[in-house]
Amino acid sequence: MKITIKAKKKPCFFIAVFLQFLIQKFAVLSLCSFYVLFVISCQTKEKSDPLDAEDGIRWKLVKYVQPFSGFEKELNPKNCEDCYTMWFDTDETVTALSVRRRMKLDLRNLNNPDLDLLNKMLTCERYDKDGEDYCDSDYFFKAFIATNSYSQTATEMTLFQHERFDIAGKVLSYLIFKRIAGKPPTTLRGTRWKLEGMADSQTGDLKTFEPFECEKCYMLEFLGDSIFNSRSIWATQVLDLSNLNTPLDPTKPWGFENEKPLYEEKWFGEPPAGDGTPYEDSYLYRCGIAYTKSYKISPEGLKLFFVYQEKKYYLLFKLVYK
Repeated sequence: MKITIKAKKKPCFFIAVFLQFLIQKFAVLSLCSFYVLFVISCQTKEKSDPLDAEDGIRWKLVKYVQPFSGFEKELNPKNCEDCYTMWFDTDETVTALSVRRRMKLDLRNLNNPDLDLLNKMLTCERYDKDGEDYCDSDYFFKAFIATNSYSQTATEMTLFQHERFDIAGKVLSYLIFKRIAGKPPTTLRGTRWKLEGMADSQTGDLKTFEPFECEKCYMLEFLGDSIFNSRSIWATQVLDLSNLNTPLDPTKPWGFENEKPLYEEKWFGEPPAGDGTPYEDSYLYRCGIAYTKSYKISPEGLKLFFVYQEKKYYLLFKLVYK
């Protein structure tokens, strides 16, 4: 929506006229320079645009539609204010939040969907505020990822999914969003964080964990506003930052069923490093997650504070996907 501002003559205008008279009268070069800068300043102030109308705007899903079958659905949960919400990161890229997943879309490159994500077997997403699982998120997730055309007005935006990902093909489904006031959600849901290292709380000395080459090692992803899933090398743990009194056993993480305690993990990744080499750092990492007593999010990143062998440390994570 274009906003036109009719400029009025302000004091700047009369002062500028007076300065012009002085220049013509006395021809002072320095005063002329001052005049030029002053007039530019006044014009800039009078003609400056208002704040960007798109600043702080988000788009809320109205419904999911399959036109060929007449199927329409308002997706659950309906009591979640920021579920099925989309916002612009830049003029050409958008981020969307389903229930707990975050997804990104480049509006300049809509003909190359992530087929691995589309073919991925998805589970119903749990909304941590009511503890319920919602399978409607699958409609949203797959439609958003498969988008290959869109239309937009001042109040509505529609994402279309075409047959064979070809805009000449028939529309298989589409998502309708309405524009609403309010900034994008600040929830941690769907964000991913990568470990920088373990720091001594007293000295700040940072220890990095091996294997260094493993991109997926020592990662955590928030499943809710406070609950995250943490992966060391291949074992996982779940921690709820709103309930840190729940005891966890670092020797018995998820994915490990052997009765023998797990003190090291093997990495079977890309050779030559991922050749099944065992790493003891994984146990220290799991101890940090299991023994977390408090946390802090700061410009440095996410810090999980814990005590290990009667000494205070924290795990430092950097945001890698927001």
